[in-house]
Amino acid sequence: MEKDQIIDKIEQVIAASGKLNSDQFTSILEGIVKKSGKEGEMAIVKFITEMNLAADIRINIMQTAGQIQNPIFLVPLKKVLDTEPNIHIKKAAALAIGKFNNQKALN
Repeated sequence: MEKDQIIDKIEQVIAASGKLNSDQFTSILEGIVKKSGKEGEMAIVKFITEMNLAADIRINIMQTAGQIQNPIFLVPLKKVLDTEPNIHIKKAAALAIGKFNNQKALN
């Protein structure tokens, strides 16, 4: 699957997020990432730091990153933790980082 197709699929999930609960949203995104591999992971990195998304959507994307636990997500999650003004989004980033059973996540 090409990068543009992956981003389109993720944007479709985001557009439908009002009809999905948190678990459904996370499960669908996780499936997209697993099917698309590295390109899907890079797309999630882009959306983790996307400031123009609603807070609940960003929180769900961070929950997905925490579920997948790919180290590629640690830097953008840490960036959110360090720079995000919304305390709920900061908390989601911290919880996602906390799911990584990895010393690197603590640095």
